[in-house]
Amino acid sequence: MAVRTLARHDDQRFFTNEIVIEFMIFKCEQTDFEEIYEIINDAASAYKEVIPADRWHEPYMSEEELKTQIEEGVQFWCYKENAEMMGVMGIQYKGDVTLIR
Repeated sequence: MAVRTLARHDDQRFFTNEIVIEFMIFKCEQTDFEEIYEIINDAASAYKEVIPADRWHEPYMSEEELKTQIEEGVQFWCYKENAEMMGVMGIQYKGDVTLIR
């Protein structure tokens, strides 16, 4: 979506002459699993030529690996625009360190 000129910013909305874009960051729920899985693998495909060949596989993250990550404490958060999930990030607390993925 292209936004030409932002006329006004109001909390989590950008208003233009034509559209209103609402955005928000949410903690993901179990019901978001499929969307998280799809976004992770779609995003990884952009790096297919950068990721070493011996590390690349399809899908880049399997459903089983994603389930394991969640079981090991990775909490996923998503960025939504107009109620559509656009991106995800995982946060994992490991003692004195917080990993962001």
